[in-house]
Amino acid sequence: MSKYQHYIDRVNSGGTTPTERTTNRTFSQVEKSFMNSRTLSEIFINRSSELVHSIVSRVKPEGNFSKRRFLLKPKSKVELGYYVTYKDNHYMATEIIADDFFPELVCELCNAEFPLLLGTTKVTTGKDDFGRPLEEKIPIVENIPCILTTKTYSIIDNAPISLPEGSLNIKIPYNPELPV
Repeated sequence: MSKYQHYIDRVNSGGTTPTERTTNRTFSQVEKSFMNSRTLSEIFINRSSELVHSIVSRVKPEGNFSKRRFLLKPKSKVELGYYVTYKDNHYMATEIIADDFFPELVCELCNAEFPLLLGTTKVTTGKDDFGRPLEEKIPIVENIPCILTTKTYSIIDNAPISLPEGSLNIKIPYNPELPV
C-alpha cells in the first residue's frame, strides 16, 4: 500500500470516472431533496411491517383518492401488482415508472377482497358408532385485496376483447405461488 492510497481512496469515493462521479452526486442530491420534501409520507409496501418513505399525490384526471401516485426514493425497486398501504387504505400498483432517479407507482384503491381457495385440510370432528374417525374438509381461503370494476358499453373503448355490458373486472396481482 502506497503512502498516497488514502488520498486516492478519498478522491475516488464518488466514482472512478467523471460520469460515475456525476451520477453518484446526482443520486445523493436527489435523495437529499426527496428526504427534505414537505410532502414526505410513510407507506407500507406488500403488507410488510417496514415503513417506506414516499411522496404521495393524486393522479390529475380523476383528482379523487381512488387513484394515487407514489414517488419513491431513488434506486427503489418497483413492480406491477405491489400493494401499498397508505392511511389505512390498500392500493395496488397498476402502472409503474421504473426510473433510477424517480421510481414511481401509480396505484388504484383496492375496493374489494377476492376470496382465493388455497386448498383444504381434513379435521377430525369425532367418531361414528363403530369407532371410525369422522373427518370434515375445511377450505383454506385467503382474502386478496383487489380492484373491482364494472363494464359499461362504450364505442370508444380500446379493448382487445369486447366484454359484455354489466360484466365485472377483477384486478389481482400475478403470483406464481398461488393456485389460480
